[in-house]
Amino acid sequence: MIVEGTAPDSQDSQGSTEVRLDIRGREYRYRLEPERGWWESTGTGESRVTLVQVLETAYDAEADPGPILRAHRAAAEQQIGRAADVAEDLYQEHADAMDLMDYHDIAELCGFTPKTAINYNANRPGPPYMPAPVLNKGGSPLWARSSVKSWHSSRKGYDWRKGITNEELAAQGRPLPGHRRRPRVAGETV
Repeated sequence: MIVEGTAPDSQDSQGSTEVRLDIRGREYRYRLEPERGWWESTGTGESRVTLVQVLETAYDAEADPGPILRAHRAAAEQQIGRAADVAEDLYQEHADAMDLMDYHDIAELCGFTPKTAINYNANRPGPPYMPAPVLNKGGSPLWARSSVKSWHSSRKGYDWRKGITNEELAAQGRPLPGHRRRPRVAGETV
């Protein structure tokens, strides 16, 4: 169980692993059931999550990801003889979480500079911003490739206003590209 950034291992009698993370006063609760995978407990019920999502939350909580990865691997190994499809899903989640990217890899994938990737990370948290890293190695954050690809495919690109005229933007109250946001006052210099 991980509580407020500490990471002792804990398994209950059914073999499921409970993970609690505290980020700025908000508690996140996850449960790994060997037969079903990762689940997040919310106020309204439970929802299925992936190992990458759990590791991203652990990174934000400044928690050691080691116990989470060990519990995930143990659950996958436990399912090998019983439910091959569940074991395969757990191993695939583990592989996705360990396919890591740094700033340079993200910049190459997305078509911008590493400095832009650094700036996007600095402007985190939450969508539509860059996803949380899953690990920090040698002072450099590392991201799961699957999260970065998902984020990159959902963000607005250069063609975000394709087919929208300046008049339609103005009608929506949005600033026009290359136009001042407020009218000039008489006598104002540029």
